Amino acid sequence: MNIQLANTLPCCFMSLKHWQLVKVTGQDALSYLQGQFTQDLNKLTEIDFLFSGHCDPTGKILSNMLVYKQHETYYYLERRSVAEQQVADLKKYAVFSKVVIEIDHGQQLLGVAGEQAGAMLQQLNLTLPDEASQTMIHQDNLTIIRLAKPAARFLLIGESTHIAMISQQLIAQGAQPTEDNQWLALDIEASYPLIDAINFAQFLPQAMSLEKIDGISFDKGCYRGQEMVARAQFRGANKRALFSLIGTSSVLPPIGEGLVLILGEHQRESGHVLAAVRLADDRLFVQAILNRDITLSDQFKVKQDPDSQLTIVSDDVSAV
Repeated sequence: MNIQLANTLPCCFMSLKHWQLVKVTGQDALSYLQGQFTQDLNKLTEIDFLFSGHCDPTGKILSNMLVYKQHETYYYLERRSVAEQQVADLKKYAVFSKVVIEIDHGQQLLGVAGEQAGAMLQQLNLTLPDEASQTMIHQDNLTIIRLAKPAARFLLIGESTHIAMISQQLIAQGAQPTEDNQWLALDIEASYPLIDAINFAQFLPQAMSLEKIDGISFDKGCYRGQEMVARAQFRGANKRALFSLIGTSSVLPPIGEGLVLILGEHQRESGHVLAAVRLADDRLFVQAILNRDITLSDQFKVKQDPDSQLTIVSDDVSAV
């Protein structure tokens, strides 16, 4: 199935091979993560997840993640390409804490999205998070997370045999299997920042607009990089933000490279690409960090394609 935006997407499912689950256990798990992550993990409950980030001492973000807990075990989901480096960095400061941090190879990740995705999962006798009161539910060794943007979609986490069975049941119900670039496109559409290894420790979390998805707590107290993150927030030190762009190009812009801003008859390199996918209609969909002072009328190009054209997407992506 070709990659589509949420407003035209039929029910589909995908193995999230480019995402990685990390598991944190031990007596000091909460206190240790609290001193590392940007979000206040004391807010975590068994029925809701949080977005967060993990910074180096200078406030540069190593990775961003979706964090949840089950009993006294903490899990977070991040891009696979950055996981090994991020976990190694997180472990460096755990020598004197009773905490075990490990990449979880025992569970599989399945994304389910598109029209009637929730209804189709319910037909499989799965209980979904109540949209009014929770974003997550644990059921029969399966964790189900509801993501509201860009439209309701579901992340299923469980043992491989269980996930394989659900996949077959979804096929029988008429859902279409697809590649996990579809989930990537939905994350771009939802303005969830995507940090792969090439962008490790490159930007302040506000440059990725992490605060806009409630991924930063400004009153939780100290954590690694907190001083620089607070300075960027309260002293206006950050001049960049996360944007989505859509347009035409014969090539995908490489992750980690800049775009070209068109200034009348002149051009200059601007921005930094975090992710890019090609849609079913052959348009390009890009997530990039740009200067905050750009406007919706500004035009961009892909460096490798002089005939390309990209425009900023407004908050209402369904209009494009």
